[in-house]
Amino acid sequence: MFFESHFSTTNLPFLADHRIYEKVVVPGASHISLLLAAASLTLPTTACQLEDILFPQALAIPDQGSRTVQVALTPQDSSYSCQVISFDDSLESHTHKLSNNGNQADFWAVHATGKLALTKAEQSLIALEEIQDRCLTKIDNTEVYQYIWDRQIQLGQSFRWIEQVWLGEGEVLCQMKVPQTVWDATKYQLHPALIDSCFQSIVALDLSQSDDNNETFVPFSVEKFIFYKRPQPGLLWCFTRASQDKQAKERLKADIQLFDQDGQLVAQVSGLQARKANPETLLMTLEPDLSDWFYEINWQTQPLPSTSPSNGNETGNWLVFALTSKLAELIGKELAQKGHNCIWVSPGSEYQQLDAQHYQINPTVAKQFQQLLQDNAEIKGIVHLWGVNETIESVNELQTTQELGCAT
Repeated sequence: MFFESHFSTTNLPFLADHRIYEKVVVPGASHISLLLAAASLTLPTTACQLEDILFPQALAIPDQGSRTVQVALTPQDSSYSCQVISFDDSLESHTHKLSNNGNQADFWAVHATGKLALTKAEQSLIALEEIQDRCLTKIDNTEVYQYIWDRQIQLGQSFRWIEQVWLGEGEVLCQMKVPQTVWDATKYQLHPALIDSCFQSIVALDLSQSDDNNETFVPFSVEKFIFYKRPQPGLLWCFTRASQDKQAKERLKADIQLFDQDGQLVAQVSGLQARKANPETLLMTLEPDLSDWFYEINWQTQPLPSTSPSNGNETGNWLVFALTSKLAELIGKELAQKGHNCIWVSPGSEYQQLDAQHYQINPTVAKQFQQLLQDNAEIKGIVHLWGVNETIESVNELQTTQELGCAT
């Protein structure tokens, strides 16, 4: 099942108010809004639930152009797997001229994935006064938007729904109001800029502890997004609380509740995961270089490598990255038969030498890999098996797999 739309600043003027280094970038919140719209045309009830949402790639829109965007829903038992995909006709036209066989390539990108289903969650009342009693430190909303602007993320009025902000201990309460520039909010289940403004609330959590004047938290995934109903005209409230789980400095996990003046839930987010990124890094993902997309084989003459018999018999230390001792022992026996020394490296929260043959390192901290190499001279080789037999069934498992694989 497919739903198609055309994204441009002409069709969707509010998108012009979301820029990174002056480039129009569609926020991940917009993809969620798109999935909710598809759900309203597919499911028999208004309420629905999105799970395991990932934002693998940003979507940039040219000021004078457009992108064809599709939502693909695939039935799976009692739910649907879903994707938000975009196509760039200008790239297809350009690359068609470059292709050798004359076949036009499909240049598309996936911007969001997840699962869609009916929800059994009950719409409970939120005790606003109890939250207000805990969130007593008032800050001006301009602090939030200046913080974002200073990091080259330019938000216009359409993306500024936050009117007032109160901070508590690891939590923040925001009063939300529809900006005057947003005249079509009732057309959506949830307006993209409203969802994005809810996500912006995590910036307030970072204001008091940020020591970097360049990086900011960018949404990466959402474990669960429950939509209950369209909001009624009037003020809205967004309550955001940081997860109680131990969190790394580079990541933030939070839960969000959006509710109306009567305390009725409009939407609820569980497990919003954000990662710190600087705008330069984000910008790099938005500027494809076509010269790097096409390759041809160009063999170059090279001298044969030295095949001295002594090299094959040379022994040394081997670093074996393995998740279990059983696997490390198996590799170690093979290496020992050839006179090599096996050093087992397992993932952990901090750098430790557990014994003479076993180190533990944090796969997300690059300096610990450097320390490992410094502490073990004459490295003969490395065997990396952290990704062996890994299966991915949830957002958390995907994040762990990325840390064990991509980070190393």
